Amino acid sequence: MISAFVFSFLLSGAAQTTKVNVRKKIKPPSVEETYSGESQEKTNDLATYFKENNCTEILNFSKDRSLTSLKPLELAVVASCDPPGKDPEKMFAYAEKLAPDDDAILLVHGRYRWKKFKISATEVWEKLARQTKSIELRQLAEQYLDGKGDNAEEALAVIDKRANFFELGFIRESNPEQLPISDPTLAMNWSDGMAWKLISTRKIDYDFGFMDWTTTVSGTQFNTASDANSLSLEISPILALQSTLEQFFLLRPIANVSGNDGRLFYAAAGISIGELWQYLSSEYKILFSIYGDRYYQLGLEGQSGTHYLIEQKTNFKWNSSLVSLNLFWDKTNSGEDNSVPLQSIPFTNNSGGVVLSYQWTVKRLTLGINATYSVRQDEMDTQFVNARGSLDQKKRRDTSTNTEPWISWKFNNDLTAVIIHSSNRVNSNFTQADANDRNIDDAVTGLVLKTSF
Repeated sequence: MISAFVFSFLLSGAAQTTKVNVRKKIKPPSVEETYSGESQEKTNDLATYFKENNCTEILNFSKDRSLTSLKPLELAVVASCDPPGKDPEKMFAYAEKLAPDDDAILLVHGRYRWKKFKISATEVWEKLARQTKSIELRQLAEQYLDGKGDNAEEALAVIDKRANFFELGFIRESNPEQLPISDPTLAMNWSDGMAWKLISTRKIDYDFGFMDWTTTVSGTQFNTASDANSLSLEISPILALQSTLEQFFLLRPIANVSGNDGRLFYAAAGISIGELWQYLSSEYKILFSIYGDRYYQLGLEGQSGTHYLIEQKTNFKWNSSLVSLNLFWDKTNSGEDNSVPLQSIPFTNNSGGVVLSYQWTVKRLTLGINATYSVRQDEMDTQFVNARGSLDQKKRRDTSTNTEPWISWKFNNDLTAVIIHSSNRVNSNFTQADANDRNIDDAVTGLVLKTSF
């Protein structure tokens, strides 16, 4: 995942001529960060067959595969269809051993036993009731335990999954105010601080698709550099309409607001449409977004405007590895910065780039790295005063790079620790010889604790 506490320069660029925390130029809502499915496997085909009680197709899916090569949830679904020559209970036990946190495996196992011999299902429902953090699944398990499983079976047509997460971290940042390092009158200022994030997710599966709702509130508080303190709110509802077994049409409203140093700083609103393709070990998504944003801080009003954003995100999963590739392009129509005499800096620009992520998990340990490269170029010539005091004209072109290695350790189902280090560099063709250039260097190191409830 991209760091919860470091805002990148993917879409907004790094242009400013005054002492402004450009890190708080929050990139507009793009491809969402998914928390609700952390322990869930992408088993769309089997899930559809299971919902339709189509054991013929489920067994056809497994007949040419080694059972040990199946994902845990896939193995449980196959076990529920009594594969010839196999012991379903041993298959369920093996699946639960591989993925002890996966509620879906217990749900499949409990339903299997309920249909075979109701009394034997009690221990499975008790385990699900103890383990799950979903209120709806807990109530569902309690219905089975109360002998009302027939009513519970009818309720399974729509399953409401909820999850909540809270992250709290200690961070140390080299340049929290994001000051240009080439300005001889300004120097980087290390500051310690606390960062936090609260995420609430809710996913409801329907016959026609699903609805996924995520609300995120986050903030930072530094010991010094108070104008780097922030508070932000993002609401991310997604409606997915299923067109085929693997394909979904996506509709997503955009809502994002943030404050800086106790004042309203930024707001964005708009809408996204796109397509999602889900397979057993891969996922492809394309989104087109139109949104408007506004800055409420003096000196940044000219950057308010309209954005046209295209994103393509691909995830590949095999064994213990996950690779993500995100390509994006953003067309921004906005105003100009005339705050410096003899300078006219336009903010209408094109930007694009790539985000590549890799993570590897073994038992409780996960190692990951995220790398970002982006380019922004103004559409108009920029007039500025160079170091010799003479006028010059050229199109401003910024390049941004961000590298973020991280490591996490899962203590139990409720607590995970993450160590991150993020290094961000923005270079402009306003060279280091010019006092008002846009060259920025920043690094953040942090220890984050994440809990679910």
